Amino acid sequence: MKFIFLGDSLMQANGPETFPQRGWPQEIHNYLLREDEVSIVDLGKNGRSTKSYIDEGRFKEALSKASKGDIAFISFGHNDEKKEDPTRYTDPFGTYQSNLETMAKAFLKKGAKVIFLSSIERLHVDSKGNIENSHGDYPKAMKEKAEQLGLPYIDLNALTHSYLESHSYAVNSGFYMIFGKGEYPSKPEGSDDHTHLTQTGANWICQLVVPELKKIDTLARVFR
Repeated sequence: MKFIFLGDSLMQANGPETFPQRGWPQEIHNYLLREDEVSIVDLGKNGRSTKSYIDEGRFKEALSKASKGDIAFISFGHNDEKKEDPTRYTDPFGTYQSNLETMAKAFLKKGAKVIFLSSIERLHVDSKGNIENSHGDYPKAMKEKAEQLGLPYIDLNALTHSYLESHSYAVNSGFYMIFGKGEYPSKPEGSDDHTHLTQTGANWICQLVVPELKKIDTLARVFR
């Protein structure tokens, strides 16, 4: 069985040159019962939306790797929101939903299973210290499309938002690329990135995702 991940920089695999940044699928192997039963195909790419992922041929590449019984994990939204960029922007209840449907139906036609996952919340805090909802209607639009297609949907937006709200900024900041000058060679001047994940953050997402995946019959036996 292959796990095929389609998404943006929250999924993209990072090497030692960008450490501690990680895409969360890089840590999913830690939660498998038997790593030899699952092949991880991480095709997340920094900065991509459903539109640019399709337009650049990345979706075609991902589809070519799918076989019957594989699982396609589809998570977009961060960059579909970019109204200032016509190469990436999609309307949540328009092109975004139609792109998700195009991807899902193509994988299903090949006998693969599809799981939609909404975007991870950014660590944006308002003047009262509350976590802001930074993804607007995109999670709602993805949920609606998943229901229409009868597909599993994991609301990572809600899961991460709830967790962040119930923990301190000091705890939460460890999940994101927020650190001081001289801490990591990849970012000698430090980083104040409230979107992208550290290795700790990638494991945090896996710890939120895996219990949801275990509720899906075909995956219950795969995870610890």
